Amino acid sequence: PFFSDWKKISEAFKGKLSMDTSFGREIRLGEHWYLQQFSFMPIGPRIRIYVVNVDEKKKAEEALKESEEKYRSLFENMINGYAYCKMIFNEKDEPVDFIYLEINRAFGELTGLKPDTVLGRKVSEAIPGTKESNPEILEIYGRVAQTGKSERFEVFFKPLSIWFDISVYGPQKGYFV
Repeated sequence: PFFSDWKKISEAFKGKLSMDTSFGREIRLGEHWYLQQFSFMPIGPRIRIYVVNVDEKKKAEEALKESEEKYRSLFENMINGYAYCKMIFNEKDEPVDFIYLEINRAFGELTGLKPDTVLGRKVSEAIPGTKESNPEILEIYGRVAQTGKSERFEVFFKPLSIWFDISVYGPQKGYFV
């Protein structure tokens, strides 16, 4: 199986004069995975082949994929609204706006906002008047994005005429959820 398509592999090296040509592929043999690395050697000329078992790497990738799918499903199906945002600060390091990077279905249902009107946009564009009618929201979100310290608060969000109970945390500097 390591040489099942040798003609195609050797064709990739035809006419090469330097050692800067190499490529790899992962192949499965039964229950095991291998990384097969091909490198051109101009002396001879020859093709050097390394084969390394990558079962542990594949297991880790699969576990990560399953974990990502599980948590993606959690966020998409939970009843609480979720929004991942990037805070925008002015030259004085004051919060002035933020950009919606990711939202879940419940966020849209609770706010009435659709992903195509929110994602990748500033709150000032998606929900005009937010800064003027609820400046405390930008202050809190900005503080959390700078410090990473979680906060919880209730607010009557005037632009949408709705009460929210908000829990916010900062996964990394400059961002909040």
